[in-house]
Amino acid sequence: MRDNKGRFVKGSTPWHKGKKIDRKKHPNYGHLVPHSEETKKKMSNIKKGKHYSVATEFKEKTGKLSYPGLHSWINRKLGKATRCENGCIAKKYCWANKSGKYKKDASDWHQLCNRCNLSDGIKIPKRLNTTL
Repeated sequence: MRDNKGRFVKGSTPWHKGKKIDRKKHPNYGHLVPHSEETKKKMSNIKKGKHYSVATEFKEKTGKLSYPGLHSWINRKLGKATRCENGCIAKKYCWANKSGKYKKDASDWHQLCNRCNLSDGIKIPKRLNTTL
């Protein structure tokens, strides 16, 4: 039940309380029927050879890596930035690119505070797409 502002009222009973599912009408509702052996083999064959390895880790479908995608990759690879390599003390730190070419290489990144990152001199292009 909702009040006049559309919010749920605490203590009201839900619409589905006490209702049961008719298994004769809907036998597969809730996925209670196990997969057949033929289906299990098909699913297994589809997944063969598609495991993740270091070579195929987080490849983009188009071959291009976006700016946020590259930053999320570097955060997964090196962890969260926790200090400034210039020795500054700040509230926020980020991973900054050394070369300005935004390569997918962990050695091309260093930790900086936001102030040092902005004064670093490397400008971010409006639409960044780098190839892998």
